[in-house]
Amino acid sequence: MVSRRLARLLASCPVSYVPEGHCRTIGVRLLTASITVVGSINHDIVVRVPRHPVPGETIIGSGHFTSPGGKGANQAVAAARLGASVMMVGAVGDDAPGANLVDGLEAEGIDCTN
Repeated sequence: MVSRRLARLLASCPVSYVPEGHCRTIGVRLLTASITVVGSINHDIVVRVPRHPVPGETIIGSGHFTSPGGKGANQAVAAARLGASVMMVGAVGDDAPGANLVDGLEAEGIDCTN
């Protein structure tokens, strides 16, 4: 639930960056801008370790998972979910992980044609 103070602040702004569910509640508009994001698109590989290593120490990890990421890609997804028309400009590899990243962005409604 959005606090009354935050609701008043958002209602005074011409465009509000709030999740869609809150917009009907407090009567503010969704983001309607056209945005081009130039930035990183990453395929993160995360390995589980029992603890953080100390400087210079090597720790053996166990298990891993992958996740889409990158500051530019994350910003593009956030803006698209808020209702903006988004174009993403970035570089990915010509391999399966690269294709998966582009597919994921396009599934969010992001234009990746460039």
